Amino acid sequence: SDRGEIRPNRTGGRSKSDIQQGKHRMRLVALLAVVLAASFMSTGCSLSAPVYGISVNDVEQLKSAGGAPVAVKPFEVGGPDANDGGISVRAHSMESPVSNSYAAYLADALRQELSAAKKLAPDAQIEISGVLTKNDIDASSFTTGTGDISARFTVKRQGQVRYDKVQTNHTQFESSFVGERKST
Repeated sequence: SDRGEIRPNRTGGRSKSDIQQGKHRMRLVALLAVVLAASFMSTGCSLSAPVYGISVNDVEQLKSAGGAPVAVKPFEVGGPDANDGGISVRAHSMESPVSNSYAAYLADALRQELSAAKKLAPDAQIEISGVLTKNDIDASSFTTGTGDISARFTVKRQGQVRYDKVQTNHTQFESSFVGERKST
């Protein structure tokens, strides 16, 4: 029975039909590989960023700071470095779980922290707004990844600007290109 292998003919060589059949199979395998690769690339694998988790330490600091309640206004996107629609992480796009917008994700995180500290009030006289100016992850290294975020925060009290400053954060994290590292 023929199991897909090319068998030698009686003289020890391959017959012309065996060679043609082998070439045909190789073309089918190559075509299948191209079709599979194209289908994987066209589906556009995407991941969702983790849902924000409030920090107990931040909430305690907000509670102990005192002060009036705060309203958080919608945050905007400030330029192409904001990567608001998604961040490219290796072969995937990581998208925000909040309205598919990292600016909205940042505003929502602030709302969560203020709400947990009982400092959030939609009609408060103190308003915080923001502009996401940079948001990027670099996980191309085999061992270490980096993340960068910058946003301009503006605080207004009764319509007057009381604070207007860009805050930036850079972080490094362990990153394995091949997959999860086994902890010992």
